Amino acid sequence: MNRKFDFPKIDEIPQEFRIKSEIYQNWYLLGGDIKKIDGKMTDCLSPLFLKTENGCKQVKLGEIPEYSELDSIRILNSSLHSYNKGNGIWQNMTFEQRIRLVTSFIERLASKKDLLVQYLMWETGKNHVESVHEVERTIEYTHHTIDSLQKLHKENDEPISDSGFTGSLSLSPVGVVLCMGPSNYPMYETYSIVLPALLMGNNVILKVPRLGALFHYFLFEDMKECFPPGTINILYGQLENTVLPIMRTGMIDMLAYFGNSTTANSMIHEHPSPNRLKLLLGLEAKNPAVVLDDCDFQLAVKETLLGALAFNGQRCAAIKIVYVHKNKYRDFVNELVKQVQKIPIGMPWDEGVRITPLSDASRVDYMKELINDAISKGAKLENEKGGLSYETLFYPAVITNVNESMRIYNEEQFGPIIPIIQFDNITEPAEYIRNSEFGQQISIFGNNPADIKVLTDLVKNQVSRININCKCQRGPDSFQFSGRKNSGLGVLSLKETLLSFSEQNIIAAKDSYKDIVELL
Repeated sequence: MNRKFDFPKIDEIPQEFRIKSEIYQNWYLLGGDIKKIDGKMTDCLSPLFLKTENGCKQVKLGEIPEYSELDSIRILNSSLHSYNKGNGIWQNMTFEQRIRLVTSFIERLASKKDLLVQYLMWETGKNHVESVHEVERTIEYTHHTIDSLQKLHKENDEPISDSGFTGSLSLSPVGVVLCMGPSNYPMYETYSIVLPALLMGNNVILKVPRLGALFHYFLFEDMKECFPPGTINILYGQLENTVLPIMRTGMIDMLAYFGNSTTANSMIHEHPSPNRLKLLLGLEAKNPAVVLDDCDFQLAVKETLLGALAFNGQRCAAIKIVYVHKNKYRDFVNELVKQVQKIPIGMPWDEGVRITPLSDASRVDYMKELINDAISKGAKLENEKGGLSYETLFYPAVITNVNESMRIYNEEQFGPIIPIIQFDNITEPAEYIRNSEFGQQISIFGNNPADIKVLTDLVKNQVSRININCKCQRGPDSFQFSGRKNSGLGVLSLKETLLSFSEQNIIAAKDSYKDIVELL
């Protein structure tokens, strides 16, 4: 190990990365005003611990509000009032005006980059490099989305003529959209749905994730200054007290959610008219890597390691299980273990660190359950320190002899465990994918086009993305990001996301009245 498997004392943290004081965030954004809340508060705890004279202590970053059902309904009513059945201030702006205001907001966000990076590190445990990348990618994604929106409007400027009719296309908002980003990428994944939804003229209720909740507070004033009252409202608290009550009203027009299918279904089923609830869902996955006999060996190891362990494996697009051809199996396992042993482990600010504390302390126990279950059923733990933990620090584990009787075979670990299965025939990993409840991505490592085509043909109708000689991933943002089966619904890409947050309208008339159509 290149780092001490331990937590630091306060004076061991570089000055520029220290949190100066707790934030008692008893303010919230409602109807364009930042108001004080007098209700229940809950602790916002970091996944990081500090050594003290009395032992290791989890860092408290501050407190955030726990909204009641009444608070949540008040927020919904503010959004409905502002939307005004599609005739609100935001909806009556031109798309150029909305672009200017969203651009102003993202410029303000960019000016707070260092502060936002600081809290991403402390709230999620994400290392400094990845935290910087998350903020920068949010800014970049927004600018690219704006470019895509401008192209869409140019496309719609051209009238359609067919069979004696002239039509003019336009895009209109869906309505009031509930946006729920995930805890692992609480900035990028959240604002990559919030800002496109706003650009298309929707009103947004932003439900902040359970982890990574505090830093949104630093953007309240910017939201107030940039958007008309009620265009965006913020929701904190437990699902049963916030999201479920407003879903039961039937007044939510669209749900954009990153998370798991169980929670998604619980929300959808509360809506009294689910047939009119538009959905954009990014859900869990069990993405396999398949290492063929003729692969570039070092490339396969490198990309598998990156795909499985980036941000501790806490990514839906991570590689979650690895199939290796029998002729490469032992060499692959040995080299992978060798490389895992070299991975720097430590705190988010440590230079070059790759493995940091898990963002959710409860995941440590879950990781251990999966490992113990697998070993009890015949799996082998390949690396000596695999599965060791100290508070939220968890040492990556490489497990072999995995089979379908084990939980790790089917369950998404969402953490630093790499289960490996040996195969002889290419149909074996294909059968795994076909039988899986999930269908997001697969990575194939090999150099024989014929073999790759055979496997691709077997799985292309089961997954949404096939990666050749590279890890599973979301980017680039112009590419579609979606999932089949329990892995998602709808498509996320620059253009498709905008279309998801809009409805198409057409104004049509016979050609003899096309001059009227062209004026509208």
